[in-house]
Amino acid sequence: MNTRIGILGYGNLGRGVECAVRQNDDCVYICVMLRDACMGVKTVNDIKMFRILRGLFRKIGSAA
Repeated sequence: MNTRIGILGYGNLGRGVECAVRQNDDCVYICVMLRDACMGVKTVNDIKMFRILRGLFRKIGSAA
């Protein structure tokens, strides 16, 4: 069974996660979730990208 990974944000850490997942056979990435301003970003492996809804992100962040 593979570990499915979704990347939240595509900065230095997100790009590092993408490279690490590519090197491990037991992991697969599902998507990258980004803010509106970043939707033009291209990933190394053409992963699916989705937009984060700002209100939903605040709701999740305030619950912690």
